[in-house]
Amino acid sequence: PELWALLGEHVHASARLGARKPDVVVFERLAARYACATSRTLFVDDDPEYVAGARAAGMHALQFVGEAALARELRALGLV
Repeated sequence: PELWALLGEHVHASARLGARKPDVVVFERLAARYACATSRTLFVDDDPEYVAGARAAGMHALQFVGEAALARELRALGLV
């Protein structure tokens, strides 16, 4: 299924946040929208530059390289 169908309103376009990835402002604004500290969030993307931006904002961030690898990393973090 498409990401929008799975996550609905929890998928965000950075342009609507007034900045563009990998600018840390994007990640900080998104965390603020959910009243959550960046240190308590997880960002997943296939672009290493965006992953670096999320990390610079204080988020946990994983580079998506495939479903199996993501599942392993999520298990290692205790999230699944």
